[in-house]
Amino acid sequence: MNTNPLNTEDKDKLFGFLNGDLSTEALEQWLYYTPDLEERLGKEFYFELIDTNYRNKQVRHELKKIVFQNYITTDDFNEWKLHALLKKSGWFKDRNLEISNSTFPSTQAFENALSIINEFGRLKFNSNETHEEWTPTLLEFLTEPYEKNTDEFETNISLVCFAYTHNAHVYLYVDDNNNYYTDNIAGDFLYKYTGPTFDQLLKEILQIVDEDNFEKFATSKKITQEKAIRNKPTALHSSPTKSFLTRLWNWMKD
Repeated sequence: MNTNPLNTEDKDKLFGFLNGDLSTEALEQWLYYTPDLEERLGKEFYFELIDTNYRNKQVRHELKKIVFQNYITTDDFNEWKLHALLKKSGWFKDRNLEISNSTFPSTQAFENALSIINEFGRLKFNSNETHEEWTPTLLEFLTEPYEKNTDEFETNISLVCFAYTHNAHVYLYVDDNNNYYTDNIAGDFLYKYTGPTFDQLLKEILQIVDEDNFEKFATSKKITQEKAIRNKPTALHSSPTKSFLTRLWNWMKD
């Protein structure tokens, strides 16, 4: 791997090109006319970049193979993609959304939800897949948290909602211990997030990484075999070969 860490400007140029946000011409301008770029990137990495054929229609694919095999990890790229999406949606460092209602219950779950909403409240992320009449929403953070009634499930934990996902068909919750949960559309199951960090949760929801760390945590006391949502059946729990997020996304596209 390249031993010279990329600064923010260099990441925005290189990763922006690999992500399809920057044109070939703009990347070449950066490569050929940026002072001290060879020193910043390292001689080997720099010459790999300028030796690439940018007239090739598959140049992004070819360059990804070179970059990720030898110089930069895909984790670095995915971390950049997440922060690029956050900044595009209006997020900035030390963001602190003012919440009008200050009379929330004084529980740790509400405190955890408020902490998330302070930083991400009102932010909305749409899918790249558009349809004629609508654009699917992958994630939308609330402006105020609210408590979920968990009496219907075989659990007594306190859950507070802080975001909608997948066109507001599914909700994201947090508990007293900063564990995250979601439910399926029919409300039959509660899923717990088992991934390592909140950033990783965002990457999965926003489809930056092809992973799904939600595991079934609790079952409703009365499971309905078939339940209609807007006059269409939901069978999110009927396909064991697909992950929870994959089945949810496929349901939205039907």
